[in-house]
Amino acid sequence: MAALDFPSSPSNGDTYENYIYDSTAGVWRRVVSSGAIDGLSDVTITTPSDGQALVYDGATSEWVNETPASTVTSLTDTTISSPADGDVLKYNGSAWVNEPTVINTDGDPGTKIYVGTTDPSGSYSLEAGDIWIEV
Repeated sequence: MAALDFPSSPSNGDTYENYIYDSTAGVWRRVVSSGAIDGLSDVTITTPSDGQALVYDGATSEWVNETPASTVTSLTDTTISSPADGDVLKYNGSAWVNEPTVINTDGDPGTKIYVGTTDPSGSYSLEAGDIWIEV
């Protein structure tokens, strides 16, 4: 490939063949010939719509358009079943799941706030992912 002979004193926005001058970076940047992002070899856009974003798809090794998740239940690693007031999200090793927050006062001074599936009255052994706050 022959070297391009760029103009010696370019101004921002000047064009030369398939290049545009970026004065902030002081470089000539190649312009995609189709004039659109989907003209790039690693971008595939299908039926674009408002609010979509480009995300990298490792399976195809390219960028694709996708509508971002707009609710917790639309996330792929979240399983919500019968949500109730006061529930919290807890990671169970493979997905985020909702669990109730149990407030236990067992006679000790202060209130203990426990996040888990059962009321830890009496003695209790914490399990991975449990949260225990004593105030």
